[in-house]
Amino acid sequence: MSSTSSAGAQEAPNLNLRGTPEPPLTSTVTRPQACERCWKRKQKCDRRLPACTSCSGLGVECIPRNQDFNTASELSHTSVIGYVSSLKRRIANLEEQSLHRKRSRTHNGRAESCDGSSPMDDSLATPRDAISITSSRALDTVNSNRHGTEDSSVRATMGAIGFLSRNAMAEPQDNSDDLPRKFSLAEVISGALAIDGRDPSKAMPAPQTPDMNSRLSSESRDLTLEHVRKFLEWPIIMPYIDEDMFLRQCEGVMACRTDCHAAQNTPPLHVFNLHMACAIGISVSPTSTHLSLLSASLHSAALGELPSIMRTESALEHIHCMIMLTIYSLYNSSGGSAWHLLGLAMKTCISLGLHREPNMNSSIGLTEANRRRWLFWAVYSFDRMLSLVMDRPLSIQDDDISVQVS
Repeated sequence: MSSTSSAGAQEAPNLNLRGTPEPPLTSTVTRPQACERCWKRKQKCDRRLPACTSCSGLGVECIPRNQDFNTASELSHTSVIGYVSSLKRRIANLEEQSLHRKRSRTHNGRAESCDGSSPMDDSLATPRDAISITSSRALDTVNSNRHGTEDSSVRATMGAIGFLSRNAMAEPQDNSDDLPRKFSLAEVISGALAIDGRDPSKAMPAPQTPDMNSRLSSESRDLTLEHVRKFLEWPIIMPYIDEDMFLRQCEGVMACRTDCHAAQNTPPLHVFNLHMACAIGISVSPTSTHLSLLSASLHSAALGELPSIMRTESALEHIHCMIMLTIYSLYNSSGGSAWHLLGLAMKTCISLGLHREPNMNSSIGLTEANRRRWLFWAVYSFDRMLSLVMDRPLSIQDDDISVQVS
């Protein structure tokens, strides 16, 4: 009786909490990387073979992504050691080196206490001590050479796989305005703006709007300021903006329209702010739908100032410009890809270390430190909002952020 019941228990399928049988566990074959479609959409891929769950559910072809291969180092994504493993190995080597140095200092201290502090101590040392000191120095040299070779190997590996951690991007603590310029920021922004917001999967350039009435004349001063104030009604989105200073800049640009010499000396950032504020103000106003063509032409005129801004303004102003372009793209499909613009803004924030609290010994003033904080939190708010709406992954995790809110 007991043998029969035990045999039946062995043949019974596994039941879950609802009482339904569970399928037997089988090992699935996966690819080392996400497929091309999931990688472009920045979504999670289970990497199943021959097709992932996302692609098979939609009935589309699951194409493997081409792996970046460096012919010089012969390293690929599947052959290199993980970044975390290399860090752990590096920490172990440093701990071993530190322990060896402590032992050497302890041995030298004991020798000095026994032999005294005479300058002839080195000459009176025994041959065994000399051999020990020489061997320890040689060991230090070998360890340093080994660590240097390992460092270069890790750097080559990271370069081969195109990996750049948030900590490494945020290492410079000084005013590193030259850092973003090395990424050809203007070219990347132009590429994000060329994506058609109506169908980003095609990556087709958005139609260019003719530059009609892009220059605001002095006769439309009241109407222009009305659009600018409409834009400034959203201070929670851009808390770092000083409304009074922003209005003075816009009025200064409009005053210089009648003077050709003064117009040439107007800062490109002020011209960009005026055109983008008017374009966004028109877009968010429900009573200005008939001015959509003017809004597009103002946006086109503002883009003409971007190359000059990238050359003359600081990296913080670059982030401000990307925020303005992102806001416009949320209301107009011709404004480019909001997702790509926002991702570029967040990467620039990380490269400048805005997600970290400045050091106490930093030379950054209080005003600039507060502006850096508010710039980051503005980009952070947009990132959370778009990620929730578009069901996309977050650009940065909360655990990586140490900067205070105020």
